[in-house]
Amino acid sequence: MYPVERAQEALAQFGIRQVDIWLDGEGGALPILAARATSEEESALGSSPGEIRERIAAAIPVFSGERLGMPLVGPTGAFGYIEFFSPQKITLGVAAQLEAWSDDVALALSTERVAHELESPSRGAILVADDDANIRRLLLALLTRRGFRAAAVGNGADAFERAVADRPDLILLDYRMPILDGRDTAAKLRADARTRDIPIVMVTAQSGTEEKVAALEAGAQDYITKPFDPEELVARIAGHLRWRTLLAEPSVPLKPEPTHAAGVASTSAAAASPAAAAAAPAATASAPAPPVAGEEDAGWIAATHAEQLGRFAEALDLYLEEAERAERQLQHARAAIAFRSASAMAGRQQQPDLSNKLLRLAGKMYLQLAEDSKQGKEIADAYVSAAKCFLLAGNLQLAKKSVSIAESMTSVIGDDRPSSIL
Repeated sequence: MYPVERAQEALAQFGIRQVDIWLDGEGGALPILAARATSEEESALGSSPGEIRERIAAAIPVFSGERLGMPLVGPTGAFGYIEFFSPQKITLGVAAQLEAWSDDVALALSTERVAHELESPSRGAILVADDDANIRRLLLALLTRRGFRAAAVGNGADAFERAVADRPDLILLDYRMPILDGRDTAAKLRADARTRDIPIVMVTAQSGTEEKVAALEAGAQDYITKPFDPEELVARIAGHLRWRTLLAEPSVPLKPEPTHAAGVASTSAAAASPAAAAAAPAATASAPAPPVAGEEDAGWIAATHAEQLGRFAEALDLYLEEAERAERQLQHARAAIAFRSASAMAGRQQQPDLSNKLLRLAGKMYLQLAEDSKQGKEIADAYVSAAKCFLLAGNLQLAKKSVSIAESMTSVIGDDRPSSIL
């Protein structure tokens, strides 16, 4: 009830027409209208959730005649927005009072949010390395709001030292930094036994394939380009942490001397092939398969394991098998990610033609996902992802078409969606 009470308080204290208090949504959802107090119920004013999301991201006030908008800013960045509407033009004096009142509300609400986050389990520790202070602030705010513990440094040398000291669960590494750039930092992290197993996601400002391949060759598991989509970045991070957790699960202990011939044969087969060991459950007379991953994930886990061990040819084959299986089962989003992962493995083996071909296949999977979806935003996101794949693969014509369709999707529903462009 706290936001509602404060909104009603402002209505009475300042004699204004309407007060809206917005708070950002969880997990990429649109901001929610946490409170509204108005003296004219029949003609409520206000902005759309999409407009409010943009203003929260920009963290800047809007002052135009009878309306004043103020971001709610806490220790980790903007997390909400307040809009005031007056029956007459708001003077500078009243605007200053409303700003001070908003700061007080922001302090109280952010204190509550921090207390809640301290009581909630963390999704993992992320180390951000970027020489741009604004990017560091943005990423710290984003990751904290999504339930991660985040710390930030401004160069590659500090990133290495902090990684050795803190052992984060994942490192988000800018490609171009002073002292040590992202590529050199990744190579140094991979060469040190204390940090070589920490996943690295490289953030690059270039859309060309060369820099991304260089990042992967240096030891990064993934890359994302600036300007990045916050939800895609969070999804990528969560995915890498999920696979790392699965791979870190201890194997089911085997009996020293299996008494059944079937158990001996299964154990020997698993030992003969690391990929098979990752894909198949440990077999003994009494031990069931580990419950941490479904059977359909075994191939992907094996591919990730092979990639982390540097067996890129094996990982490429496994990712392709996963992509083809997912495509047959009409799991187009999963197939797209598998093709992208296979493309990265081809890049690590200096096979640019194959890498580009696999990126185009990933783009086609995103297009099929768009065709199958019923949700406007999901359709638009799929076309944007397709455009990224085609752009990286050098197919500018398809990339432009995909972007054009994505931009038109905000008003497209049901059968009005564009037809396939392939």
